[in-house]
Amino acid sequence: MKKYIFFLKLFLLSIIFYWVIKSVNINEAIKVILRTNLSFFIIAFLLNNLSSVFLTIKWHRLAKPLDLKSNFIELLKLNYISFFYSSFVPGQSSGELIKGLKLVKKEGGIQKVWIPIFIDKITNLLIVFLIGFVAVIFDESFRKNSTLVFVITLLTMFLSLTTIILFSENTDHFIKYIKDFLIKILKPFKIRTDFIKDFSLGYFKEYKKHDFLMFETLAWSLLTKIPHIFAFYLLATSLNIVLSVIQSAWLFSIISVV
Repeated sequence: MKKYIFFLKLFLLSIIFYWVIKSVNINEAIKVILRTNLSFFIIAFLLNNLSSVFLTIKWHRLAKPLDLKSNFIELLKLNYISFFYSSFVPGQSSGELIKGLKLVKKEGGIQKVWIPIFIDKITNLLIVFLIGFVAVIFDESFRKNSTLVFVITLLTMFLSLTTIILFSENTDHFIKYIKDFLIKILKPFKIRTDFIKDFSLGYFKEYKKHDFLMFETLAWSLLTKIPHIFAFYLLATSLNIVLSVIQSAWLFSIISVV
């Protein structure tokens, strides 16, 4: 069975590489690479890897209250596997799915594994919106667009509230409301809702015993995203593209959200 799985993986990997080669103008890509400032490129590469280390530390801290068995090195490997799939398959969710499935296989509890992933995504999204909000405020052309500023402010406040609720005593009430809402929507379509009814976030209670974990998680999320912004800036500089750090910040935010 393992032999067949190996060949299936090899086949899928071959398709991915074939798709990449067909989608990219190789000659033009080589010309761009030859013009790249290697010093800036290497620093950007190192910053991206630094971000991976910070993300793993964040994950390791989130795993502790739930007594996950995976150590730091194992989580770091999973993050790199996740990045690989996210890079070659459209959407970051593909990488998170692979990471989640591999963790479930080792840890056993499905909700025990997916709750840290969910918290990681929510806090990351909040930090991305905060970075985008600050970048828009400091960008003179965007600052004049009151509609844009209002929408970003509203979304940032909503995500801030959601994050606070997740770590508060109101989590159970909030999740019950969401579950009832989803069941109400799906009922007319005669879709089975047993999996929604059985869904429990009991593991969140473990997080509530650690008062400063929310702030620590947000701090690690910020440390994870900041290197990406400077890596984005340095990559642009290495290709002689004129971008400021502020422009790199809001471009990074848009790309991350998309």
